[in-house]
Amino acid sequence: MHPPIHTNPGMTVIKDYDISYELISMECDEEFKVIFPRIGYLVLNIFIGDGLSCRFLNYSQKSMIVNKVYMTGLFTDSSLHFGMNHNGKGYAIKIHPVIGYHILKCPMREMTNMPVMISEVLEKEGKHLSYLENNVKVKSIHQLELQKAFMSLLPDKSSFVDDPIFHIVNEIIRKKGLINVKRLGQQACMSERTLNRHFLHKVGISVQAYAKIIQLEYAIFLLRSAKNRSLSEIAFEAGYYDVAHLAHDFKSKVSLTPSGMKKDDNPLASSYLDRSTILH
Repeated sequence: MHPPIHTNPGMTVIKDYDISYELISMECDEEFKVIFPRIGYLVLNIFIGDGLSCRFLNYSQKSMIVNKVYMTGLFTDSSLHFGMNHNGKGYAIKIHPVIGYHILKCPMREMTNMPVMISEVLEKEGKHLSYLENNVKVKSIHQLELQKAFMSLLPDKSSFVDDPIFHIVNEIIRKKGLINVKRLGQQACMSERTLNRHFLHKVGISVQAYAKIIQLEYAIFLLRSAKNRSLSEIAFEAGYYDVAHLAHDFKSKVSLTPSGMKKDDNPLASSYLDRSTILH
């Protein structure tokens, strides 16, 4: 039986940002549940459809209201269990965590494990968005009113390009999570303690915790893209001592076994794990 969800990638240009997104279409009378493994990015969502219901089944257990724009922070423990039902659609955009910090201008540790309505966090920059949410029925991400609201939200790129934590995050991603925190601090001309303090403020979790997410995300990528490779080969390439250590991380951090992840063909989870659709 095929999942009652269809996804289609797309792109829009706002200011000097090329924004890749995923359009999610849902047709289901009963709640459809999806497991989202942790990734190293925030997710921006807007759901459309009068009868559509979307909610976290673990963590904050919050529901997401249609026609509102949300940003979800990083997850500190295990995979997100998410439920959707009825007919409707939604858009999902993955965002570099430091760009998310410069959008919201608040400590990102307050953003972990839950979706936050952006218009409730921001005052001046969120006025266009708040008006839109309350007065305009959004039908498409290309809708002029929504594009204008996003224009007021997106920061000048210089604000994060000059931010050392932005580059530290990129280095962790480049090294697939296999990093030394002290050396990262030296690259940023910071002590290990100072680096962790700034990282916690702008990303939401510690450097080491973020690196573990990226390492496991890479292991998931290998499992899904190299289905003919053995688990021992994948474990070694992802930086694990052996399959037992990989399996332990999957049990405690993913809620799926490595073999279960290989077989998972849910289109929504697949698009979520696709590294090409990221605003950065």
